Amino acid sequence: AMEHKSEERIIAEQMKLAKYQLRRQEERNPPKATVAYVLPVFSCFAEDANDPYDDDTFHNAALMLKASIHRQSYKTPLSGSAYDYSMVAIFHPSAVKCGEGGQDRTGILRDLGYIVQIREEPVRLNDIKGDYLRSNAPMDNPDGTKELIRLHAYKLTDYSVVTLVDFTTLVLQPPDDMFNLIVDGGNNAPEYMSNPSIFIQDDSAKPTLPARVDIVYTRDYTTVTPTQFTTGLNLSFLPLRPSEDVFDELVSIYRRGDYSANKGWSNEGYGPFQGSMLTKGLLTYYYNGVHSNSHVELNRCTYANKADAPRLRIDDGSIQCRNKNEEDESCTDCRSVAFDDIVVADLSECNVPWTCQRNTVTLCESFTSVWFELRKEVEEAILSERPNRSLSYCSGEGGDYVPLLIPMQMKS
Repeated sequence: AMEHKSEERIIAEQMKLAKYQLRRQEERNPPKATVAYVLPVFSCFAEDANDPYDDDTFHNAALMLKASIHRQSYKTPLSGSAYDYSMVAIFHPSAVKCGEGGQDRTGILRDLGYIVQIREEPVRLNDIKGDYLRSNAPMDNPDGTKELIRLHAYKLTDYSVVTLVDFTTLVLQPPDDMFNLIVDGGNNAPEYMSNPSIFIQDDSAKPTLPARVDIVYTRDYTTVTPTQFTTGLNLSFLPLRPSEDVFDELVSIYRRGDYSANKGWSNEGYGPFQGSMLTKGLLTYYYNGVHSNSHVELNRCTYANKADAPRLRIDDGSIQCRNKNEEDESCTDCRSVAFDDIVVADLSECNVPWTCQRNTVTLCESFTSVWFELRKEVEEAILSERPNRSLSYCSGEGGDYVPLLIPMQMKS
């Protein structure tokens, strides 16, 4: 009897919480804006160690990406976020169906509530005028220039903000501060956003946030090598202002192909690094070298934490910060940041959950735990009867990932 009452009490509390959330939803102001989260799908399986490796893990990774965004959005009143969201998937035609017997993956994502577009890369390889870029860009990524479909995000002009994401993105807190910079401008940002611990200024930056902000990014130092310290922006969480004109200009720059082997774009030092001949390098050059007065770089440990090692050993045997502007004694180590201070996690330097491999970095283990806990919440919310396997979603360490088998409907 006591156990029965306990179950009744739990159900009553859940109903009370649901009613409270509904009341909060009705009392709130309408959302400030709707953000389009854009997931580019340009490869089939096993192109990258962190990519989903079959249709089940593809479905689950896309579902969990949406779930983490949903939990930190206007649709979840307790999040406190002012921003609603839409999920948009942009597919390259070659990635719609993978392997014999593979499902139409556009259908998988449509059933999860994604808006789906199928787009070719906006610049054909043969149309690139620069010899070096035309010859070498296909080798800068396992999928070559197909990943340029990311640029089609700029054409989603029905949205105030578009945010590029990928399967390694895990949203831990509402990213409203980033979106507000684009929607409201730097002049209206709260004072703490100008703090040097948050707003990263380079030598050419003005001491204040720009009045108009077109892109908010963090820098990716994992591409630094012992001989090359140039870096680019992180594509795993990249809020930007959509614009047909910017799309056209980016396509024009890429088609011109003014990229050199030693100095990158326009011979100005925007490259070389992994991805510098593709979207990553193009956008880094565009917002720093072509239109340098409307970008904001934020602290990567807070707004796209990769749990990456801050140092590397260079050729003379000495240890150097990956960020060449830092001294070895003061290298910024994102692995030591308080978990509650992280807004967005980027799992690309960790073993992603569906590989079922243990992480040696404590922060990576924390990210993975949050992912599996969220998966449990999703499973309990969708299934009327759930197999009693708690968080045992891997058949042992290094074993197989046990997919979440649910009817593939998770509409917004």
